Parts: sequence; C-alpha cells; structure tokens
Amino acid sequence: MKKCYQLLAVVFSVLIVLLIWMGTGNFDSYQKLDNKVKRETEPAEWTGFAMDTVVTITAYGGDAEAGIADAKECLLKLEKLWSVTDENSEIYKLNHSQGKTERVSAQTSDLLTFARTMAEETEGAFNPAIYPLVRAWGFTTGDYRIPGTDEIQELLSDTDFRQIRILGQNVTLLEGMELDFGAIAKGDTGDKIADALKANGVASAIINLGGNVRLLGASPDGGNWRIGILSPYGEGNIGILEAQDVNIITSGGYERYFVGEDGNQYWHILNPADGYTVNADGAWTVNGVIQTKNVPISDSKVLVAYYTMPERDGTSASSGASRIVSNGQVIGNVQYMAGLIAQETGGDLFQIDTQQTYPASHRAIVNQASSEQSANARPQLSTHIDNLDDYDVILVGYPIWWSEMPMAMYSFFDEYDFSGKTIIPFSSHAGSGFSGTQEEIRRLEPNADVRSGYTVDRLDVAGDGENIRNWAWGLNLR
Repeated sequence: MKKCYQLLAVVFSVLIVLLIWMGTGNFDSYQKLDNKVKRETEPAEWTGFAMDTVVTITAYGGDAEAGIADAKECLLKLEKLWSVTDENSEIYKLNHSQGKTERVSAQTSDLLTFARTMAEETEGAFNPAIYPLVRAWGFTTGDYRIPGTDEIQELLSDTDFRQIRILGQNVTLLEGMELDFGAIAKGDTGDKIADALKANGVASAIINLGGNVRLLGASPDGGNWRIGILSPYGEGNIGILEAQDVNIITSGGYERYFVGEDGNQYWHILNPADGYTVNADGAWTVNGVIQTKNVPISDSKVLVAYYTMPERDGTSASSGASRIVSNGQVIGNVQYMAGLIAQETGGDLFQIDTQQTYPASHRAIVNQASSEQSANARPQLSTHIDNLDDYDVILVGYPIWWSEMPMAMYSFFDEYDFSGKTIIPFSSHAGSGFSGTQEEIRRLEPNADVRSGYTVDRLDVAGDGENIRNWAWGLNLR
C-alpha cells in the first residue's frame, strides 16, 4: 500500500513539473501555434478612403496583416501617381505640361500604354483622353453643369487619343489634351493589391474599390465568392455572381449623376464620340469581357437585319472563311449570329439580300467585294422591309470585307431612313474588329442612336455562341 502511495506521488510530481514546464518556456510555442491558427482562419480587414471611393480589403491566411499593410501602401502610392486633382501627381503634371515631354514612372507608362491600346481596339469607345469633357460636365469638381454644343465640339478636338506619344517613360501630350485613368485605374490597382497580398502568403481575399471588386483565389471555404450586383432599377440586387480569382467591375449612372436645370438626369458616363452623357445604359465587365445592360426601351419592337454570304465551295466549315454548320445546315457566320440574337431579344429576322448572285468561293467573293468598293457600287437589293415604322430597335449584322462593310450594306442604309431609331451593329471579321464601321453607320444615319455593338473573329463564331447570347440578353430589349 505504501508503494502505491509512493508511485502516485511520483506521478503527481511529474505532472506538476510538466505543467510548470509548459507554463514557462514552451507556453510561448503553444501561444504562437494558437496565433498562427487564428491568422489562417480569421480575416484581417482594412477600410479607408482612396481613389474617390470607400475601399475595403479583407484577407485570409498567410500573414494577412502584413499583406494588408503592403496593399494599403501600394494603393496610396498609385493614387498619388494617377490622381487628376493632386497637383503632385504624374497625371496632373502631364495634363498641365502644355505640349512638353514629361518623364513618368514605369507604372504610369505601362498603364497609359495599355489605355491607348484599349482605345485603339475599341475604336475610341474607351478613351483615356476624355478628361476635358469630364471636367466640363463637373463630374470631378462637383461644379455640375450642361456644357453648350459649341463648347463640347471644341473640347472634342482635344480628345484624340492617337496623338498621345509614348517613348519608354517619356510621354508627350498635345497642348489642351488631358488624361483621366478613372475607368481603368482601379482595375489595375486591384491587381497590384492582389499581388501584394499574395507576396505575404494570402491565398484568399476580396478587394472592394467601390464598383471594382478584385477576388483573390477562392472564398475561405474553398468555394466561389458570391457577389451581389446592385440593381440600377430599384432596391436590392439584380443578381448574384459566383466567381473566384477574377475582376468584377460595374459602372452605372444611378449613383453618380446630377439633375440639370432642364429637369433631366445626367450620368457620369460619357460617350467619347459626341461628348454627351450616356443616360440609356450601364455596363459591367468580368476579366475584361464587356457585357452591356441597357435600360429597357418601353414597348420596343426589335428587328434583326443581317447580310451574310456563306461560301459553298469545298472549304470545310471548321477552317472555312464565313460559314458554319448549324443543325445540319451550312449557313453564314452572320446568319448564325443573327439567329442567336433574335432568340435572346425576341426580334424579327430579316435577311438583306441582293439581286446579284455572288461566287461560291471565299477568295472570289472578297475579290468581287474589293471591286465593288473601288467602284463605290450600290448593289440592287432583292429584299425589302415593308413595315420599318413598326420597329424601334434595329440590330444590323454584316461581315467585314476589306476592312469595310459590304457595299450591299450601303444600299441598305441608302434605302431607309432610321431617324429616331436605335441601331446596334454586330459583325464577324478577320482580325480587324469593327474596323471603323460603327462610325460609318453613325455618319450614314446621323439622326439615329447608333450604339456600340458586338464583333467576333470569323474563325471563332462557331464556339462563341454563349458570348453572343449573353451580349444579346444584356441589351435587355425583351
């Protein structure tokens, strides 16, 4: 019995020593382990004001606190580079350079190069040189007003992005030209913040810069993030977008606008083509793919008019120039696009056709198209719209031949007066995009509302059906 008590005393002594040992030097190890677990499961968060909006960064895993500190430093540094109102920023200095060359940072040079490239690819629908007009409307100063027609026309002459000269880190703007990175600065900043977080081991984060959301990795539970898209038409969300590791960017006029003396509402989104505010649509992008959601046109009726010319020689559809196989039928690319667009918009289909018969081979067709362009020909049409007055919105489709619309499209626009109607182009191309044809339609139909459309490479049409449908649905014409 005595031995039993002795054994219990030894065990008890060992336990006391062990507890003392754990409570001294090695308790720190357990504390550090506990802190590490908390860092990986509990978010680090920062909220502040930058780039004219409330910014919130929430990060999980790794050294999230250090990551957010680096991200905040990155954010404030870029704001100082790109602010249009900070007299010490590089953009402010460029805007007041009066035609002299200024040396800028690599970050500014890279973003400006990207901006000019996007302007070229969108044919000016995105324009980094539009700031003179933005300022005239008062959207950066808060001095809201409606500029006069003569003033707008004069300012438009200072927005030619093609005159931006970039040589390494040396930038030259024509006198009167001014830059504004407002449309792209937050997207680029979101990417750089994500890089700063990743450098600190953060694998999951959400970066909210107002209407610009950058998702880093998956959500903490390993699934998609769920991002609500605020409805511009009333309270609540228009929908929930599930995604991970992408940029989600929205812009609309339902928060930043003013009501003019004429009682009309004017949004902060400007049309670079005419210098006026765009009060009819909003847009969002996911990883650079632009989707447009227009405010519905009341009781609108839609016509989908298209011109197509599928080759019927031996060229296979997979490698073929302007045709695909759909439901066992060989049809033209534009005809295929028109069918999908009609389904999504509820529009009536109308094929623009000519009395003249064209060759069966791709090469012969484009050669004849070249001849028609040289002669400025107007092929006689064999189909005609009898009830044009019934339609409010005309979606017009065509292939791009020799960087222009087919001459049959000129016959089409010559035949009808689209004054007061909305025209939305769509096309297939061989690498040139719309190639200036949207501007040409605006020239041909000056009294119509010609909006930016959708174009796709002719070799990608067959696999682009979902994108075509999404674009057409986003027009919200039903």
